[in-house]
Amino acid sequence: MSSRTNPRYADSTAGSVFEFELPSREFVLDRTLSRFELVTVEPARTTAYGGEHTWPSIWVHGTERIEAGSLLIDDPDIAACSLVLDNEDEWLYRIKWDEQARERINAVCSEEATLQAASASDGRWTLCVSVPEREQLARLYERYKEHGFAPCITQIRGQNEMV
Repeated sequence: MSSRTNPRYADSTAGSVFEFELPSREFVLDRTLSRFELVTVEPARTTAYGGEHTWPSIWVHGTERIEAGSLLIDDPDIAACSLVLDNEDEWLYRIKWDEQARERINAVCSEEATLQAASASDGRWTLCVSVPEREQLARLYERYKEHGFAPCITQIRGQNEMV
């Protein structure tokens, strides 16, 4: 994950951190991500509002702006998008997700879990979620399975520990 979404800069009071991968076909932006080998997509840092974690903006880098924009427009997970910022080699897009994509994004978080970081490339999403208490990790994992996700756990760590 880039320094923009690196968990080291996230909430240091989190009890436990759960890092996992999901295939983009289970989550969001599969059509866009399947067209590129080197493109990276990251949600812009936002705070949940009203229980929603819908990522109103995403960063895209690793491809041409015109190509990325046209693929985002054609992605079935996106109802609408517009370019907000052009930073030469990365672009910030405002996204309006379709209803099913919003549900999948919101399923990653809950009242007890906070999204610390997320990025996608090469057809896989890497997500980092924190929970206040370590015991909540098992419930969170079961919740993901109930939503049809098959998370591949890459790391679990508590405050100042690595598992």
